[in-house]
Amino acid sequence: KHYGQLLNSLSQGKPDVMISTVPGSSMLYRKENAPSGGWNDMSRYDVISTTERNDAYPLAIFGKNIGWINDMRTERRQSMLDWFGRSQSINRRDFFYYTPWPAHSDYAEPAVAMVNTPTSWRNRLGYDEAEHLDIVDYAEANVAGRTRIWVIPGNAMMMRIYDDAEAGKVPGLANGAAFMASSDWWSDNVHPQGLGSLALAYLHMYVIHHIDPRGKPYSGFDLSPEPNAAQAAYIQNMIYDLVQRYPRSGVR
Repeated sequence: KHYGQLLNSLSQGKPDVMISTVPGSSMLYRKENAPSGGWNDMSRYDVISTTERNDAYPLAIFGKNIGWINDMRTERRQSMLDWFGRSQSINRRDFFYYTPWPAHSDYAEPAVAMVNTPTSWRNRLGYDEAEHLDIVDYAEANVAGRTRIWVIPGNAMMMRIYDDAEAGKVPGLANGAAFMASSDWWSDNVHPQGLGSLALAYLHMYVIHHIDPRGKPYSGFDLSPEPNAAQAAYIQNMIYDLVQRYPRSGVR
């Protein structure tokens, strides 16, 4: 919602922005159970942007000894290959992958025998980032041609904000724990609201449309809460710097 409102305020993009994700669903589920939401009608769209469930299974954490996790890791790679391959077979649509992040409480799973247990949510984000990029590499390597999957780095954004908060660079936040606990940024332990929603709207706008977020509107998008000037400046400059430094964004 906020992304569409932001684009409308700038008279950018097209009005036909389709939301195809069944909440909490995998790419495989959307292909098999909701194909009219992007899979069957892919040729209608200039851009395909997809995401995956946020329960990643990095090899460095789980190893290779758990059969169902190995199967899940294989499924995620095949699903990315299927979606990306289809997009490239239909007039080579621009293809983006929006990387999710785990819930604050889900960084370690004691019921599963991990070979390397993450020490914190921030620590887990680093492992998940490597897994996301490995999935992207797999799909690119198995689709003919010099085509790319551009990454909308949601997971890396969370790492950046946490680290900035730890360094005292985020207005209104004393440290990383304060970021995780802030209702200005989060509606629960995984879904952003308010300042988090604005940051994600800028992130998508910059990666997909190459619109520099600096100096852009930050109010009037039904955000709760809306940022003050200092918070908006931080978010805009942070997104600009993150995307510029992120090789997979395709923005320079």
